Amino acid sequence: MRNFKSIIKCVVFLLLCAAMFVVCDFLFMPSGYIRVILHTLNHSEENFDTVVLGASHGRSAIDPAKIDEQFGSNAINISIPNEKVKDSYYLLKESCRNNDVKTVIMDLDYQYWFKLGDNDFADTFIYSYMEPSSVKLEYFRDNLINKDFRLSFVEWARYSAQYSRIKKNVATKQTDEYQDYDISAAEVGDANGPYVDKGFFYRKDGGHEGRGKITRVQWNDSCADPKVLGYFDQIVNYCKENNIRLICVTSPITPATALAGASEQSGAFFTRLAQQYGIEYYDFNLLKYDVLPRVNTDFGDWEGHMCGKLAEPYSTILGQVITEAQNGTLDADSYFYKDYDELKKDTNSVLYLETDVNQTKNEDGTYTISFEMNDTICGSEVSPQYRVSIKEMVSDNSDDEVNVVSTEYDGKTKYTFTIPAGNYRLRVYAKDINATDDQEYCEKILKLQ
Repeated sequence: MRNFKSIIKCVVFLLLCAAMFVVCDFLFMPSGYIRVILHTLNHSEENFDTVVLGASHGRSAIDPAKIDEQFGSNAINISIPNEKVKDSYYLLKESCRNNDVKTVIMDLDYQYWFKLGDNDFADTFIYSYMEPSSVKLEYFRDNLINKDFRLSFVEWARYSAQYSRIKKNVATKQTDEYQDYDISAAEVGDANGPYVDKGFFYRKDGGHEGRGKITRVQWNDSCADPKVLGYFDQIVNYCKENNIRLICVTSPITPATALAGASEQSGAFFTRLAQQYGIEYYDFNLLKYDVLPRVNTDFGDWEGHMCGKLAEPYSTILGQVITEAQNGTLDADSYFYKDYDELKKDTNSVLYLETDVNQTKNEDGTYTISFEMNDTICGSEVSPQYRVSIKEMVSDNSDDEVNVVSTEYDGKTKYTFTIPAGNYRLRVYAKDINATDDQEYCEKILKLQ
């Protein structure tokens, strides 16, 4: 009898804990995009036969509707910002639970192939929104069974400090839109544009201001995390075992970054990896400029999140390439440069420049500023020239700026000027020697007080 009462107490305790967890989920868990897209994946009236996997680059670049027009598919894009290759593996299996998947397009972003630091709560952000299923159980078995139980059963814990959001969360979750899994009830703070359909967001046009410096990244084959390679191996094997066509792609990133960072080396790595497995891989950074004209401002940042006006023609081209490859009619040379040397040769402009400004206060209260062009990215056939503009900012209105220094284009790479104390906007413009218009600029705000 005593044991029975103890069992009853344990059961009651567990039920109370479960009820508390449900309440805390309701209070603390925000209404997110992942909840909506996974519900769409699993509960659409139509079968999704084509699935796009990847992270934020894939979500902003690949419009399933444009793929469908060319490929004759019913595609869905379940690329999710910060989706790791491990997540892609389980999302692939999740996709196949309720859909007859025939084709997988996997966007490969080298940033997710480095050994990334562990953050257990952040690493389960997709798992938390998966429906109870054999796939979720497999994820738990493979990744969580020996870890803190809160990762699996207390999903609200990573939001528990956000007390100020409770009122908004509760109000949102009481709406019809939330109950109907409508995207209007989901918080999507990183899309930078409206939701279109089937996992695609149309990012607004990019701009130069506020971008900061390009982050220089080095890549070699040893950078690839063995754990990531292991999950990629599982993805390839799962597709082969289930007769799914796996198409790996790298979507175009900002042209300057494509020439400045790890794109060439990582593209070569992915090419060798695809050859090793006998699967398709297309590096769309090598798309010819006359096939897909693109400039830096077609992207929202230096990292390479594509804006909608470029994503739509790119997605059409992607659909054409995979369709022609399937039909045996693909002429790759008509779409792609053969290597990055050809890409650089056909890049006829300055894509990026950066300078660091040194400033010294003089005895008479003026300032001497000096700088040089220490980072310029351009095509291999381009001869860059520079000009300098310095304007005094007399108010917050840019129309009130007063011109202080204005030089003509020349071959100088070092500059020194002496100017009075004040607030200034320094811009250095660059172009090829044969160009007539500015091609790129960098900007510094100087507060000389």
